[in-house]
Amino acid sequence: ARGARRGDRVVVMSALATDTLIAVFLIFCRFGGCLLFAPGLSSNRIPIQFRLFLAIGLSLALAPLLLDRVLRDITDGAPDLVFMIVAETTVGALIGVMARIYLMALQFAATAASNLIGLAGIPGIPLDAGDEAASPLTTLVSSAAVMIILALGLHLEMVGALIDSYQVFGIGDGVPAARGLDSLVSVIAQTSLLSLQLAAPFIA
Repeated sequence: ARGARRGDRVVVMSALATDTLIAVFLIFCRFGGCLLFAPGLSSNRIPIQFRLFLAIGLSLALAPLLLDRVLRDITDGAPDLVFMIVAETTVGALIGVMARIYLMALQFAATAASNLIGLAGIPGIPLDAGDEAASPLTTLVSSAAVMIILALGLHLEMVGALIDSYQVFGIGDGVPAARGLDSLVSVIAQTSLLSLQLAAPFIA
C-alpha cells in the first residue's frame, strides 16, 4: 500500500512538474512574440542572444504571477501544445506590432516633413541593418523616440499590457480575427492622426 501511495505521489509530482514547464514555456512564447516587434528592443543592432535572454528573464520573473492562471487554462481542456505555442506567439506578436506602429507613425511624419523642407535627397544612416537609408530627420526622430521610450520606462507599459492580456486572451484561445483586426485598425487610425498632426506645420 505504501509503495502504491509513493508511486501515486511520484506520478502526481511528475505531471505537475510537466505542466509547470509547459506553462512557463507558453509564457515565454507570448513575451518572445512581443519582443520580436517591440520598438527599440527588436532592432537588429541588439544581439539576438540578448533578446533571447531578455525574453527568458521576463518570463521567469513574471511566471509566479501568471502561473496559476496559465495552469488553470492548461488543465481545463486546452488544445494541443503546438496550437497553444502558435496562439501564444500570435498574441504576443500582435501586442508588439501595435506598439511598433506608433514608432512607424513617427517615421512617416518625419519622412513627410523631410520631403516638404527639402531634406529627402540627403541620405541618412539606417538604424537597422538591411533597411534603406532614411533622411537625417527621420533617423534623428526615430532614434530620439526609442531613447525616450527606454529612458522614461515606457517599455514597461508594454510588459503591463502583456500581463493584462491574460485576462482577455486565455491560453490557447489565440486572437479572434475580428477583434485583432479591430484593434489594428484602431491603432492605425490613431497613429495616422498623430503623424498628420506632427507633420501639419510643415504641410502648412
